[in-house]
Amino acid sequence: MLKLKLIDFMELAAGLNDMQSVLTFTEYHDADDPGRELTIDEKERLISLFEKASSLADKLQLRVSQAILSEKRNDIPKSRSDLTTIISLIRHEIGSEDFFHVERDKVSYYSNDTLLSEELKSSFPRASQELRHAANCIAVSEGTASVFHAMRAAEIGLRVLARDRGVEFPDKPLDMAEWQQLTAAIDKKIKDVEQLPRSHEKSENLEFYSQAAVQFRYFKDGWRVRAAHGYASYSDQQALTAYEHVRDFLLTLAPRLQEVGP
Repeated sequence: MLKLKLIDFMELAAGLNDMQSVLTFTEYHDADDPGRELTIDEKERLISLFEKASSLADKLQLRVSQAILSEKRNDIPKSRSDLTTIISLIRHEIGSEDFFHVERDKVSYYSNDTLLSEELKSSFPRASQELRHAANCIAVSEGTASVFHAMRAAEIGLRVLARDRGVEFPDKPLDMAEWQQLTAAIDKKIKDVEQLPRSHEKSENLEFYSQAAVQFRYFKDGWRVRAAHGYASYSDQQALTAYEHVRDFLLTLAPRLQEVGP
């Protein structure tokens, strides 16, 4: 989805208005004032305005308008009447597009690749993409959709953590295990670490897995199930809370664990 700012449209409109202003001085008024040719400075001014307007139209993905403006750089209008025809075509193209507004306090969540650390994105590329979708949904007030994507990201992390802890099921491969089965099995494996003899390695492992457990236990209340099967709807604030918990969970895992395969 294209991310635009209203100021870009305002600048395009201002540029077209400047063109009209330049042509006003050459316009025919009456028999005693037949108008005149554009001066060299005025032609250069119009060419510059057309180039800027063409660039803005390209940025706004107004393909027809961009093509017209680009072509007219070499054949600039001779009158306001000619320019009005061009402006009408541009207005028609803009009018055929639909736009949505992102609230100021949510705009930082939309298509923002800096929300996640480079380490997280490197270790969990698929989960990071899900979190990106979750953040975009927060930006447009789609809380339930955001939670759905956040839980997909969390599940990727859970399966990575389960594989690292050697979780196995006698009747199914790890990738086929249910969410609750994964969290219960991981919990048990972390408790097994607690029973190991005291050592520096045990302390480091216990700290790492305990921090991860603090986050994933948050998901054990069934958020994923309710979001996936339509059992609940979520507000913007609930979606943001889920997003932050999943992000922190993956941030905890990223220094030591990575996704494997698609």
